[in-house]
Amino acid sequence: MANNVANHDISQIIIDVTIIQGRDLVAKDKNLFSRKATSSDPYVDLYYRGKRYGRTQVIKKTLSPTWNHNFKIKINKDGVDQALQGRTDSKNLSLRIFDEDFSSSDDFMGESIV
Repeated sequence: MANNVANHDISQIIIDVTIIQGRDLVAKDKNLFSRKATSSDPYVDLYYRGKRYGRTQVIKKTLSPTWNHNFKIKINKDGVDQALQGRTDSKNLSLRIFDEDFSSSDDFMGESIV
């Protein structure tokens, strides 16, 4: 007899995500004297189904930040059902990395889909 996950009654799940670190990120902040990009002030936004669930702290002037930031995402029954049905927007987390800027909008550095 086949085990069908969709027949289980799951009211919600909690996803525990820890963003530990970044390595060798792209430099976005230019040195005032050389005008060459040498560092960044990176942070990560965590998204699920288009909604931002949190942001790490900004780590100043580094290309290899350590955050060790934990997030918990509660997903209700509808979200669980959609993920079990294979809907791409319901089964992926998006980690979007930015460089914080004070004088202009923050610079997009990259994205990882999990």
